[in-house]
Amino acid sequence: MALTPGTRFGAYEVTAQIGAGGMGEVYRARDTTLNRDVALKVLPELFALDPDRLARFKREAQVLASLNHPNIAAIYGFEGTEGLQALVLELVEGPTLADRIAQGPMPLDEALPIAKQIADALEAAHERGIVHRDLKPANIKVRDDRTVKVLDFGLAKALEGDVAAANISQSPTLSVAATRLGVILGTAAYMSPEQARGKPVDKRTDIWAFGCVLYEMLTGKHAFDGDDVTDVLSRVLQRDPDFNALPAATPRAVRKLLGRCLQKDPRSRLRDIGDAKAELDEPVEDASLQVLAGGTRMSRRQKVLVGALLLVSALAGSLATWWTMRQPLAQPVGVLHASIALPATASPLTAIAPAIGGSGSSAAAMAISPQGTHVVYTGRAGNRMQLYMRSLDGRDVVPIDGAAGGSPFFSPDGQWVAFFADGKLKRVPVEGGAPLTICDAAFGFGGAWSDDGTIVFAGVLQGGLSRVSVTGGPPQPFTTLAEGETAHRWPAFVPGTRDVVFAAGSGFNWDAGRVAIQSLDAAEHRVLFEGGTNPRYASTGHILFARAGSLFAVPFDAARRVTVGDPRVVLQGVSTFGLAGTAQYAVSTGGTLVYLPGGVEDVRRSLVWVDRRGREQPVSVAVRGFENPRIAPDGERIAVTIREGDADVWVVDIGRGTLTRITHEDGEDHSAVWTPDGRRVTYSSTRADRSRVRQKSADGSGSEEELFVTDSHRHLGGWADGSTLLTDASTPNGSDLRTVTVGEKGSDTLYLETTFNEGNLRLSTDARWVAYTSNQSGRPEVYVQAFPGPGGRSQVSTDGGTEPVWARSGRELFYREGDKMMAVAVESGPAFKAAAPRALFEGRYATLGWGEANYDVSPDGRFLMLRSEAQPPATELHLVVNWFAELQRAGR
Repeated sequence: MALTPGTRFGAYEVTAQIGAGGMGEVYRARDTTLNRDVALKVLPELFALDPDRLARFKREAQVLASLNHPNIAAIYGFEGTEGLQALVLELVEGPTLADRIAQGPMPLDEALPIAKQIADALEAAHERGIVHRDLKPANIKVRDDRTVKVLDFGLAKALEGDVAAANISQSPTLSVAATRLGVILGTAAYMSPEQARGKPVDKRTDIWAFGCVLYEMLTGKHAFDGDDVTDVLSRVLQRDPDFNALPAATPRAVRKLLGRCLQKDPRSRLRDIGDAKAELDEPVEDASLQVLAGGTRMSRRQKVLVGALLLVSALAGSLATWWTMRQPLAQPVGVLHASIALPATASPLTAIAPAIGGSGSSAAAMAISPQGTHVVYTGRAGNRMQLYMRSLDGRDVVPIDGAAGGSPFFSPDGQWVAFFADGKLKRVPVEGGAPLTICDAAFGFGGAWSDDGTIVFAGVLQGGLSRVSVTGGPPQPFTTLAEGETAHRWPAFVPGTRDVVFAAGSGFNWDAGRVAIQSLDAAEHRVLFEGGTNPRYASTGHILFARAGSLFAVPFDAARRVTVGDPRVVLQGVSTFGLAGTAQYAVSTGGTLVYLPGGVEDVRRSLVWVDRRGREQPVSVAVRGFENPRIAPDGERIAVTIREGDADVWVVDIGRGTLTRITHEDGEDHSAVWTPDGRRVTYSSTRADRSRVRQKSADGSGSEEELFVTDSHRHLGGWADGSTLLTDASTPNGSDLRTVTVGEKGSDTLYLETTFNEGNLRLSTDARWVAYTSNQSGRPEVYVQAFPGPGGRSQVSTDGGTEPVWARSGRELFYREGDKMMAVAVESGPAFKAAAPRALFEGRYATLGWGEANYDVSPDGRFLMLRSEAQPPATELHLVVNWFAELQRAGR
């Protein structure tokens, strides 16, 4: 739970949020007892709710609070209330040292006094046996009076708790423990070699980081840099910094100090930070070429001679560095596992985005930049989807401005993120800025961006892939469905080629789909193998794909465009959702893997009654894969889809608690509605790639009656009478509403067609009005229109809304606004009138984003909701650096 300005938290009044990240959210607050400003660091929610971990943290915090030094930001206390736990910290004003370094290298007379104060702080802590473990410029503040304050001292160990030093890094920056809460990937550039290898650490790891910070102050760049985390760690483990980048005026004592701090073997490293203070206090004897060691001014001849010697020395050093860079590494960097902790306010979405995305919303997914420097994922922001970004050399998860959508993918240079929102394909700069619209895209099931600026994407619910220039324009068809296929999704380019790999599905079980390939220059695709979704090419010579919660790899000859071996499991426990073909993983060009843990998404749900005040009462049936409940006209039965493998329609007898199966054949039977007399159930049926609307007796007897055949799956909005049915229909531009008349003179006519996406339709009890959702305003809103028409329409929701359902009386209309159930009083006389919406209750009940409400309202006014039995929202992403090395070993 986030705090907001004005909130009272114990004796503290929150005034503003000043930061957020894996180690907690930070707020500015006023201590009303002592009348001073403080910083509140609220601990991650799941961490705070773990009694054992919380107890360990408090013990560590008591030790940290004993630090009393002018260069260490103090811990004032610990506050806990209503499930929130927070440290009360000294509020330090001013920029961080990272902010200052971003302006350029620091002159000696500015850098050395700061370095001395950092060393003072470390010495005081080390004397108490406390190691910082995460020292870097972002954790150092420089006040206006030039006083240095080192932040977050020892919090790394306090937040991690007790770990096995033999195989787990004790730094919050990088860990080989992929499953522990609070372990995040920060800046690898400041890690000691022993941290990177997961070995035990002591005060000498702070001395290494101190050397990195001092080097960066003097040069304006990292001591160990690279294009991605793997490159950085390679340099940390294998190479020395470029000491020739230091200013020529750097004193000999400072150069010597840096060399001693940055010894890779901790046994050879400077043993005590107090010795660094002594080095920094030595006279700056060679700080200028203007002065000799004895204090006399150089002659012109001496200056030229010394300058020439320095030039020769620099050239020699550069040649040595060039020769070293040309040699292969003595040993490869190991595979490093880490976790990226996510704020509770930015939890990732799974499956197809729920009602917050509305009809035609994008599927939840994640992406990593080709360079392996940034991760983007689809999360929840109130009642909307939002893209969040985490830089792998930073600590905070931040929203991307204007990117309220899903299914992100990067440009080849990593400078742009493309995504789907509001029926459009858009792109936005990674560094921030207004999103640019590329083209229309009613749905969003993945995209890929080529080196020449071509984007291939899946923008329809059913159909092939499209292509468009990144500069915009009308999209053009790229792939064509083959026999037995209903949709193509999740494209990815094979780097260095014009080939695109993608998933080809038939029906709704994408785990049983095909992986295919097609060139931008070809008109037909070729199936590579059966049984998988979300393919990606790895430079190890494999195609990666997902199936049923696991990641597989199959050897692939990119030149011949054929597989050359059998697939094998290379990673288990990846969040997947077979109904949409979604697999929550991404891989950078250099081999950094990021994924959302969880396995196959749990679709088991319980049926519950909820009254207008939010009080629950269970329905007496077992937990199953329930979807789309529809209460019979008599209020005594429920028609509901149960998804367990295939989807079938069942009828629940509420009083007896029994379940009767209506459909039995393989395929997808769902979107059930009752006939007006309550004797039969009508439903959509997709079997063997053909879509139909059928109905059957509600007691399961007799045979199915086929009403009509359709070109695409239909969601049913209800019967107007015994022969007229309201449905939606997928189109290349999204979804429109249609009226179907069954019988000898049957017809399928258009009821509502727009350039936007309409769905979530529901016919009123008296069949005079249609409530539906449209994204014409840029977000899903609920509208009502006369049926069968003509007549105008009215917008009912005011702040986004989906899944409208009528009260049986016809005097109220309900809809979902995120987790809220909203109610609107309506009048349906000659003209439709709606009052202001009001919230009835709030709760995370299951919701679906593909065309219909996932709840219903009984004749007595109770709400029939679906309570998900799945695990709580994910709190972290898993990251594997240099994963390709692991993949290659697995392929041997």
